[in-house]
Amino acid sequence: MSRLARAVELLETGDWRQAHAIVQADTSALAAWLHGIVHTLEGDLDNARYWYGKADRVFRGPDAVREELAAARRCLPESPRGGEMLEIETPRDLLQLVGRELGPSDWTTVDQKMIDKFAEATGDHQWIHVDVERARREMPDGKTIAHGYLTLSLVPRMAATLMRVKTRSRGVNYGSNKVRFITPVQAGARVRLRQRIANVEEIQGGVRVTSEMTVEIEGQTRPALVAETMGLSYA
Repeated sequence: MSRLARAVELLETGDWRQAHAIVQADTSALAAWLHGIVHTLEGDLDNARYWYGKADRVFRGPDAVREELAAARRCLPESPRGGEMLEIETPRDLLQLVGRELGPSDWTTVDQKMIDKFAEATGDHQWIHVDVERARREMPDGKTIAHGYLTLSLVPRMAATLMRVKTRSRGVNYGSNKVRFITPVQAGARVRLRQRIANVEEIQGGVRVTSEMTVEIEGQTRPALVAETMGLSYA
């Protein structure tokens, strides 16, 4: 079922091709429902109706995709590992964890004070981030929003609560293959992280880890961001 949670996340970002690869290998009713949503996003409505029938659900058409995904997400069981930190002995132990899903982390509040400090550090003082009074008049819900890169910068902080390598000399951020900012994070919102270890490669003195990171917003069906990040962990 954790794979289906990943399929929902992909569908929320519009990536029906990768989601399709997941759901077509699963025979559950929930997978059939998601299969129908895949074909709805693709525009193949005949196939969508077929899979909705397999799931014993009423096909509501393309205009209801967002509501359907929200309902499907509510049907996903919580991960049994949610909230628990994974502890391993050495960086090489990560080689055995490809495909492992971690999280969710605890919630982190993104308040205006945090946003203002990030603006000072980066020099990005655009009004949508820091002008509270103007935001009340002109922004949706009357709130400022966090910088996308502020949300991204919280990923290492939250990831550190999901896994710990007991014996290592150092860890280094290596970069990102892909980052997409999906939903703005409003001031005062709470976010949390889910991580999937997508790949681990041996390098001289350690390993290079590629992770699929998803930052969720409390009360929202679409994530704040999805990213494929890379890190180096040395023995």
